[in-house]
Amino acid sequence: MAVKNVFSRQSQRGSTGARTQLSLEQLVALARERNTFNSPKPRLSRQPRAEAIVTSTLWEYQRKMIPLFINPKTISWELAQRISTIKTLAGTVQNFWGNGFRQIHGPGRYYDEPIVNITFQSGNIMPSMGYPEERELNTVDKIADAVFAPKVPEGLLNFYWFLELLDQGALIGTQPNLHKLTYHSRVFPTITLIGRFQPEQISFVESATAEGNTVEWEASMLVYRTIPRFNSASLLERAYQGFIREVGAVEQLGAENMARYHNVEGVSSVAGEPPPRPPKQRETVSRIASSKATRQNIAASAHENLQNNMATELALISGS
Repeated sequence: MAVKNVFSRQSQRGSTGARTQLSLEQLVALARERNTFNSPKPRLSRQPRAEAIVTSTLWEYQRKMIPLFINPKTISWELAQRISTIKTLAGTVQNFWGNGFRQIHGPGRYYDEPIVNITFQSGNIMPSMGYPEERELNTVDKIADAVFAPKVPEGLLNFYWFLELLDQGALIGTQPNLHKLTYHSRVFPTITLIGRFQPEQISFVESATAEGNTVEWEASMLVYRTIPRFNSASLLERAYQGFIREVGAVEQLGAENMARYHNVEGVSSVAGEPPPRPPKQRETVSRIASSKATRQNIAASAHENLQNNMATELALISGS
């Protein structure tokens, strides 16, 4: 089931098997039951999911791509350098075959083309996973549509499209037709690989477990260049900061701090509430109570925002 992150409202996938994460409505009901809206929110253990994308030069012209339903299971890099070692009578000699053009337009001055091994995964491909959202089957008309035109589970459809991608030619007229993979990880919060999947390194495995059926496929890409360049610390640092600022701020700063930030006047439509400062050692009981009330007001404002967003989403669903 695709769930909405309570704090960022971004879509977040569950595990590759049975999806046990709660829906947004269930989270709100659970919070009401436990009266947790007025307590500090727990820090998330992972940032909202940013899906990986596979495409090619040809598909970019056609505005086609494969947004992966489940991000790759493993990604491993093999880095070789353009350096040869020769044993001589006088000692070991190293020859460096650097190229300034490759520094900007290739993998690096002294790096050979990296080989990146990727294990893709479909997640659960049981037929019921064609409809992971309950609202997709909440009317008779939608059920009738599902009977006459069943949906292929998104993860399995990713695999089908990947097989088609590999069957494209190497040229578009006189231009090379290159494969492109954009993915997000802890090491590279956002990076695009441009190269070609190697023909001798394609394999896939079907698995059946207690949680359902899955398919995993492996491919190796010979990378001609990356965006940003993997050999530039400054560009990687800038990409990291930009991605975390746009997507992972809650994970980095904590949900409670972000709730304070979003409730500051000028940041959102909610009236500004100054963040409570820690009580001094000799602070009076009344001031401590006032500080506690301020924290409760901030949490209540965040709760109100959440309810308004839910009401808006439900109105859009009912109107569609």
